[in-house]
Amino acid sequence: MRIYERLTSEGMLERRHGDGTYVTQNPPTWRMNGQRQRFAEEWGQLVRQGVMLGLTGAELHALLDKVLEQPDKSAEK
Repeated sequence: MRIYERLTSEGMLERRHGDGTYVTQNPPTWRMNGQRQRFAEEWGQLVRQGVMLGLTGAELHALLDKVLEQPDKSAEK
């Protein structure tokens, strides 16, 4: 199955006849919930690794704050 067809059938893309294909404004809740769950699991793994390296909660928070303050580096490429 072609990727556009698959993403359309999953509700991620919306085809408008004569106008093109767009990312849907309201992605399916089931898909977002799954992605959020995976994100939470990965985040938990990173936190555990930080703790194993001896980082404190305050240091982990400071690292997160630093990352959130940085502009998106991928936009520069």
